[in-house]
Amino acid sequence: ERLAATHGGTLDDDGILAIVEATGAPEEYVRLALKLRTDQGKQSFVSRARSQYVTLETSQKRYVLSGALATLTALSGGLERLSSSISMTMRSSSYGVFGMIECLLFVGAIYNVAQSRDRRTALLRGAIYGGALFRKQS
Repeated sequence: ERLAATHGGTLDDDGILAIVEATGAPEEYVRLALKLRTDQGKQSFVSRARSQYVTLETSQKRYVLSGALATLTALSGGLERLSSSISMTMRSSSYGVFGMIECLLFVGAIYNVAQSRDRRTALLRGAIYGGALFRKQS
């Protein structure tokens, strides 16, 4: 609790590993203890989401990142289509800013998959991205 309070209420992976080394407790127990802290009702949505994300293992964080990238890519694609349809009714051309953002998010997803250590993890990350992106666009 004291270490979390000095770091703004949440601990990153380095802080968790420091606690594991200092106490000798397994990493899963430390992450679970952080997850079960009692003051979660007082936190804002962003701080709760961040603390939940921090308590995940590294491989699980990459899976969450794949889903988030797919959601943001689909959102950017939808905004691009919306801005294109609005610009057509106003008889001006669309600059395609959201299309560029969509391409950057796609490159980020490819990088996320490329960071996998084995084929199974790469397959899961790509499947999460592709499945979530397909679901959002259908």
